[in-house]
Amino acid sequence: SCLCIFLLFISIFFCACTNQEENKILQSEKIDTGEWIVSEDVMDKPRDPATANLLPDGNVLIMGGENNSADTAEIFDPIKMKIIKSISLNDKRYYKYISVSLPDGDVFIAGGYLYPDNNLHPTNTAKKFNSRKYIFENIKSMKHYNDIGIDLKNGQVLLMNNIINPGAAGRENMRFQVYDSNTNSYFDVKNMIHKTNVTDKNFMTLENGNILFTCYGSYPNNKDKSFLAACIYDVKENRFKKYEELIPTEQLFIPLDTGSYLSIKPELTYSSGFVYNLNTKQKIPVNNNIPRTWRAGIYPQTILLDNGNVLILGINLVNSSTEYETSRKNRRTAKYSAYIYDRKKNIFYEVQAPPYPVYNAGIVKLKNGDVLIAGGRIKYNKISDKIQIFKY
Repeated sequence: SCLCIFLLFISIFFCACTNQEENKILQSEKIDTGEWIVSEDVMDKPRDPATANLLPDGNVLIMGGENNSADTAEIFDPIKMKIIKSISLNDKRYYKYISVSLPDGDVFIAGGYLYPDNNLHPTNTAKKFNSRKYIFENIKSMKHYNDIGIDLKNGQVLLMNNIINPGAAGRENMRFQVYDSNTNSYFDVKNMIHKTNVTDKNFMTLENGNILFTCYGSYPNNKDKSFLAACIYDVKENRFKKYEELIPTEQLFIPLDTGSYLSIKPELTYSSGFVYNLNTKQKIPVNNNIPRTWRAGIYPQTILLDNGNVLILGINLVNSSTEYETSRKNRRTAKYSAYIYDRKKNIFYEVQAPPYPVYNAGIVKLKNGDVLIAGGRIKYNKISDKIQIFKY
């Protein structure tokens, strides 16, 4: 009798723990918040990958795409929900190009891969989109090929690139630079790091104007010993420094403000998250989890909303990464979902997904706070020519 009671107690305890964990994962029920609107006007060509830059008049510059898709740019009016202009480009600027909005409203465009005569090759050429005349103007080429541009908020753009295991010769030739739009000139960063891990998802501007990002690096004059760390670009000193705290390199790293970021880590079946305060060093776990939302190479797209929350767009993956990588079957069938991280409640919740699910889309926040996504790849084998707006 005592043994039966003991076994019953263990069974109840185990079920309770299991249900608690399931509730934690399934707590992200869909909430009727916000809606997606699809423009009746479609882009003149499908675009993957694409970029979108907000212009001073509230319109959006959309660029990018594969092959012939990349030889034009388009201007979209989000109020009229119409494409008002298509602009020819004399080069087919494909992926990994830099597209940064400058303080005067113009857009700095540089690097990436060109498609002249269907011969893909990297370029260090640069141009500027004149937001008043709606034309592209050729400007000085970059001193070195770079494919990442970070707005320094002072008319300058930090230019970097990701080089994986470049070897001794690659390290010697790798240089980072800054574009100064005030003088239309470039200058080199005083030192270098051997490997960066920077995308639009893992850098942030600190209160003092410096840039914090994830990186692999090495100490000056000690190229053989590298460290996995977080780095700082010091704007005043024009040099990279090692940051004392590690930042997750394989996780999403989403800045919430100048002093804290949201990090989301994928597990085999779900993703957990935490908020980290850079000043207090406090790490606060998010109160619930969401289904796993990415694999290497296909990250969710995220954007900070005006209310301080974060919109997360991603393809949910529930199988192990090994199965996904080898079979690719999930890429065709995985559910596409949208989530909001609610900062006040410190929870994730699911919202309506875009009618045309995509990744690699151009994404930008509009003047009224709505979010626009343009183009992108639909699941596995189709590219989108749609423009979609999330109103919340």
